Amino acid sequence: HENPRVPWHDNFNPKRYKAAEVEATLERLANDGFNVVRVFTDHMDEQYGGVASDSDSGGLSRPYVDNLLDFIARARDHGVRVILCLCYTPSSRRYLDLIAAQELPAGLQGKVDNANLHQLHPGHVAAHAAFMADIARAIRKHDRSLLSTVFAYEVTNEAYQIATAPPFSLGSGRLEYEGTTYDLGNGDSLQALADASMVSWVDVCATAVRGVDPQAMVSVNVFSFGAVGRT
Repeated sequence: HENPRVPWHDNFNPKRYKAAEVEATLERLANDGFNVVRVFTDHMDEQYGGVASDSDSGGLSRPYVDNLLDFIARARDHGVRVILCLCYTPSSRRYLDLIAAQELPAGLQGKVDNANLHQLHPGHVAAHAAFMADIARAIRKHDRSLLSTVFAYEVTNEAYQIATAPPFSLGSGRLEYEGTTYDLGNGDSLQALADASMVSWVDVCATAVRGVDPQAMVSVNVFSFGAVGRT
C-alpha cells in the first residue's frame, strides 16, 4: 500500500464494489453456518478508491461509505454480524487538521517518531478516535437498526509499536507520559510505556465510538507471536 495507485483492502472501492457478488458471498457464508465476517476499510484517498474524502473539508468519502452501509445491511439480512477493522487514519482534511491541532507534550518533544506517533501523539490519537466515531455516526444516521449488526469496531489490524524508533530506540534518558516518568534505558520501563500508551490509545477510541453508540463493542487485533519472531 506504499503506492496509493495499487488497491489495498479493496472491499468497498466504489470502482470495484459489486453488490451482486457481495450478496452471493454473504448468502454462502450464512448457509455454511458462519455468523460473523471481518472486513477492512481502506484509509487511502477517494481518488484511489479509499475512505478518505478528497474535499477540502471532508472526512469520509460518501460513495465509499455508501458501499460500506450496503454491505452491513446485506449482512444483517443474512443474520451475519460484521467486525469493522478500521486500520489507519484516513488522510482527509478533517483528520489531518485534528493531528495538526495538537502538539506533542513537552515531555515527548523530539522523542517520538515513526508509527509510535499513532499511540503517543495526542493529535494522531484524536484523529483516529474521530474517524472511528464518524463511521459509527454514519451507520446510525443511515439506519440506526444497523448498529446491532456491527459485532465490533476494531481500532486497527495488528496493533504494534516499533522498537527501533524513538522513544523505544533512544537507549537513555527519561520521558514523561500521562503523568508517569519512564526510564528509556530500562527494558521493563520501556515495556510499561508501550503498555500504557497502547491501552490509553484504545480507551480513547472506544470512548469516542461509545459516544455515538453506547452499546458498541470495540476490539483491537495483534500480531501472532510467530509473526514477529517470538516463540
